Amino acid sequence: MDGLRLPPVMDFSGNMARNWSLWKQKFQMYMLAADKDEASEQVKVAILLNLIGDEGVEIYNTFKLQIEKTTLKGVMDNFEKHCQPKKNVVYERYKFLSCNQKEGQSMGSFITELKTMVKNCEYESEEEMVRDKIVMGIRDNGVRERLLQTEVLSLRKAIDVCQIAEVSRHQTDEMATKMDGTSIRVDNINSSKSKISTSNIVAW
Repeated sequence: MDGLRLPPVMDFSGNMARNWSLWKQKFQMYMLAADKDEASEQVKVAILLNLIGDEGVEIYNTFKLQIEKTTLKGVMDNFEKHCQPKKNVVYERYKFLSCNQKEGQSMGSFITELKTMVKNCEYESEEEMVRDKIVMGIRDNGVRERLLQTEVLSLRKAIDVCQIAEVSRHQTDEMATKMDGTSIRVDNINSSKSKISTSNIVAW
């Protein structure tokens, strides 16, 4: 398909689990957009190995799989095991529960961070946990009070309240800045008029 963007080469350094999760998603979207889902398993595996990069091919070779006898799912499962070693759920929950909104961090960024972290925690209800952590972790006590006063607080409602409050705060700050600027200009004009008036009196 003309103009279709290829997935980047997989980065096996740094946070490999996160890198793999993002790369896998981009690869799956590419396969769907390129209409390759109906191709043979051999072709699918070949496309994956062509896109994943040299380091990925070297890792694939350690799986000891035969390309003509394996499936795309089999290859993907092996990469999954390589990139995502068994996680410590207690530690993942500790990181999630310790996560609070940082100074200067937008609500959108904070919520995305929580939604990403909670996926590793194996909670029964991820939505409830993210909702509760928003209430506990936001920096604005006024917004927290509003959330606590909401009788039926869903995750969607909590996000809406926080985002509306953030937008309103930005708008108020912008208005205050403009009003301060107008006030300064008015003061300067009044000061200039005063000087002119005084000058006229002296001249007279």
